[in-house]
Amino acid sequence: MTTKVFLCNISNGAYISLALAEPGQRPKSIGRYACASYEDFRQAVLTFLHDNGLPRLSGAAFSTSGWETDGQVDLVHYGFTLRREALRGLLNVHRVNVVNEFVAKALALPNLATDERIQVCDGQAMPEQVMVILGPTIGFGGALLALRGRPFRFSAGDLA
Repeated sequence: MTTKVFLCNISNGAYISLALAEPGQRPKSIGRYACASYEDFRQAVLTFLHDNGLPRLSGAAFSTSGWETDGQVDLVHYGFTLRREALRGLLNVHRVNVVNEFVAKALALPNLATDERIQVCDGQAMPEQVMVILGPTIGFGGALLALRGRPFRFSAGDLA
């Protein structure tokens, strides 16, 4: 029996998106659930796992609208706090990764197909170039990804 990775995006303030994936693979389907409280969150997770055959999980990854500090994320748009230890217990896993939603999107950039990205600079794209993700969220978000520790300089004028 293969293990799955549990994926959760909890960043927009009204809904959460849940998925399962083979390690290193894209999820095949995504469930979306209304979420107005911690109990809604907990029930959505349990329902999703039950509806997907209670898979054996190797770990979990959460993208959130906030930042983890001291093992917890205060989700101001949802009105509750996620605690790393509670997530481990809820999912019965040891490995739980929690990152800001734009960090998660930036980390996914190298895995996107060419037609899933837009080149914003002139010239030939090179795999080692810095990549950026920008977009609306509850406000405006963004993140940069510099592969292999490549140093970079960035200013607002670079986007003009």
